[in-house]
Amino acid sequence: MIIAPEEKLRDSMSKNNLSNPSQTSPEVAVQDPPPIYPTPAPMATPNAVVIPHPTFKTEPNNFIEVSHDNGHIRGEFVVDPSLRVPSSLLPPLAFGESEANRQNLRLYTKNGHIDVDVGLVGQSSGNAFAGTPMRTSLHMSPNNETVHVRVHAVQGAGPFVLTVATASFLSRAALAHATPFTKIDNVKRFFVGDVSQMNQQGWNGDELRVDVGNGHIRIKYVGESDKLGFLRRLFGH
Repeated sequence: MIIAPEEKLRDSMSKNNLSNPSQTSPEVAVQDPPPIYPTPAPMATPNAVVIPHPTFKTEPNNFIEVSHDNGHIRGEFVVDPSLRVPSSLLPPLAFGESEANRQNLRLYTKNGHIDVDVGLVGQSSGNAFAGTPMRTSLHMSPNNETVHVRVHAVQGAGPFVLTVATASFLSRAALAHATPFTKIDNVKRFFVGDVSQMNQQGWNGDELRVDVGNGHIRIKYVGESDKLGFLRRLFGH
């Protein structure tokens, strides 16, 4: 018996492996993981009005009326137009007002000023009207004094009709979104927002009316710069 040397045995095994490529284990290609791209930072809008998210200290209510012959009106009022109020707690209707157009908030003072924060909230969780969103109507009327009203809407400043009676000024940002409609004597009406949302039947959405007997009105967004032009500073408007 002839025993093959160890080296010849190894060479023979190598030749057998080369002649049977199907018996060799295939190579598994290892792929690199996909690259990780950083999330792009949001683009800053130039000249944007930064409006902080409103927080309120008082509970929401609806159909609120405060009327003084003498005295100022200050504080915070939170309005939820979808909130039901028992008829026994409703204030009396004003002249020319009906249940269909009852104002959600009416502030009046004869010899005082108005300085309030008004919060507007959406549909409440319970005890609310079902169906389409409710309109909000605000009426501020100091007779011969100033009015400072800061309206904070949780869902942002949506389209609304603005009626101002007396000398009034709209800020540059507010004027850019306002469409003038009528001017009769000192009463001006604007639509603030996308005017295409109005239909042939008119507007049944939110409305803000400010009436100051002998004062001036300036309308601007919360958070907007309060810088006035030279002529307005000169004449004190």
